[in-house]
Amino acid sequence: MALAACDAPGTAPQAPSRRVDAVAAATTKKSVTADFCDVHSEGAEAPSFSYPELAEPAPTPSRAWRWINVWATWCAPCVAEMPLLERWRQRLGQQGKAVDLVYLSVDDDAAAVAAFRETNGVGRGPRVRAMDALTPWLTMLGLDSAASIPIHIFVDPNGKVRCVRRGALEAHHFDDVAQLVAQ
Repeated sequence: MALAACDAPGTAPQAPSRRVDAVAAATTKKSVTADFCDVHSEGAEAPSFSYPELAEPAPTPSRAWRWINVWATWCAPCVAEMPLLERWRQRLGQQGKAVDLVYLSVDDDAAAVAAFRETNGVGRGPRVRAMDALTPWLTMLGLDSAASIPIHIFVDPNGKVRCVRRGALEAHHFDDVAQLVAQ
């Protein structure tokens, strides 16, 4: 029965099949940064990180990865993701990946930021001096000057901006962040 589909000797040749033998294509694994980051830079081409003009002193940089979270008290997605970011920072540390999480507020009202920090226990970091200081900074990062928050900026231990991502993070993004800071 298995041979019933084969041509019998002496029968006319069949028309060529439309079936082709496939050749395995080389697989190219896309890096996490290509999928995760809106702006990604590597090596010497990566820009050095600097803060926009701030209302208070900038945190002292360390030799660890820095994760700058641009947020505001009035931004619901920003506020909603803060506990998640804190848990991720701790989890990354437990995995041996030291990350300094810095919250950069774009609020105009310093009292509102202070009250938020006191009530919620998160959001420690500097505040942008004024919104007009933010526009050229966003452009320098490779974003549109009207980019919406939250914005996540990942700075390597050498002070180079490696990844900029717009929008709130969700639970499924943890592996992307972990892979990024392991580079």
